[in-house]
Amino acid sequence: MEQDFTKQEIPSFKHGMFRLGKIKNKYLIIQIVCWSDTLDECVPLFIQSCRIFKNLFENETMSFMLYGSSWEYLAIPKEPAGALISTHKDIRLISKGLKYKHFKLELVYNSSKDVKLPEKFHAKCEGVTNIVCVIQTDMKQIIGGYTQEAWEPCEPSQYKSDPHAFIFSLSKQSLHPIQHGHEKFATFHDKNSFCVFGDVRRSDLFVGGWNSVSNLGTTYTLPEGIMKNSFEASSYLAGNQYFNKTVIQAYKVVFI
Repeated sequence: MEQDFTKQEIPSFKHGMFRLGKIKNKYLIIQIVCWSDTLDECVPLFIQSCRIFKNLFENETMSFMLYGSSWEYLAIPKEPAGALISTHKDIRLISKGLKYKHFKLELVYNSSKDVKLPEKFHAKCEGVTNIVCVIQTDMKQIIGGYTQEAWEPCEPSQYKSDPHAFIFSLSKQSLHPIQHGHEKFATFHDKNSFCVFGDVRRSDLFVGGWNSVSNLGTTYTLPEGIMKNSFEASSYLAGNQYFNKTVIQAYKVVFI
């Protein structure tokens, strides 16, 4: 027997209880639930509800999945099993760096499977534009950066300009856009390194074949309250200025 959904008592967003039965507009009820934290709990009620509710639920939920915040959950990488980008908050942070564009991620390189060598990284990433590199450090920090330029094993080594490049910390949920006027030092391309963000003389994030270094604030923005060239600036991303990389993953950003 079909339930009269409007008589059900549903948990509110994060506060107490409210009775949806007081709302007479079925379309409005669907919208409220889709944008609340109770969608999963309400799905069985919608499915068993009257035909009007079921039709509205199917149509409006599809729209919500495409254009609402649920796309963030769909964008979380399904592979590899130990994906470093693992929560909707991670996706939301990267989306902020991408001017809130919606996207999905396609795995290009995974050091755990593809061998942790720069030449392997470049073999997988060469020619791939709009790429996010994510690194886990020996201090258990998950950091990375985005560039719209393809990573190439240039010889001789060279910089590539990118006004849209940014660095991020998933562990601290912080975003660090490139500083105005420093766009020409956005990324440094070298066959003996994985990915290098910033001026190579004092790189904001240098992930080399042998050593890795971080000096945030040279080319990319620092968090408020942290001084350039300070201990806090050099240890902010990786947990230490000099660090070991335990995992490196690279994803192609596909805008949707």
